Amino acid sequence: MKKVNSLQGLSDIMYTGKLENKQIPSSSTVDYTRLNKKQQEMYSKLMVGLNLYTKEELYKMNSSKKNKIFKRSKQVQSMLNLWKQQVLIAKTNPLLSLINKATVKGSNLDILTKTVMEEKPNDKLLCTEKFQDLRIDKDMIVHKLIATGFLPQNFATL
Repeated sequence: MKKVNSLQGLSDIMYTGKLENKQIPSSSTVDYTRLNKKQQEMYSKLMVGLNLYTKEELYKMNSSKKNKIFKRSKQVQSMLNLWKQQVLIAKTNPLLSLINKATVKGSNLDILTKTVMEEKPNDKLLCTEKFQDLRIDKDMIVHKLIATGFLPQNFATL
């Protein structure tokens, strides 16, 4: 092994390039498809709401806790509905733009595709598409819940 007495001697054996070029890009190293009991309970409260509990458990539960679970679950469902609409619009607009290019300007189909492409997510509309059909998995949902503040930032370490 080479013995080094000064910082100048270290320059021969140290990496001097950019580490970003060597690392694999990733948004997260945590796999949320497998959740522990506490994480699963928090996730289920948001996704399922009061349907998670039996009638006996609901009877024993404090009314303020029931209201809190109900409100949070309703907020999450509303946020996920808007997110699903955004994903659906992002996936369909390229196809609609191709149809729009192929149609005659001013025709009914041209007007329809332009109207649909300009559509923004609407909280009054219910997106009935399944997460699977939109290629949204549990890991993406958990990341979205953390990003929007419905789950804590330290959710991975709970």
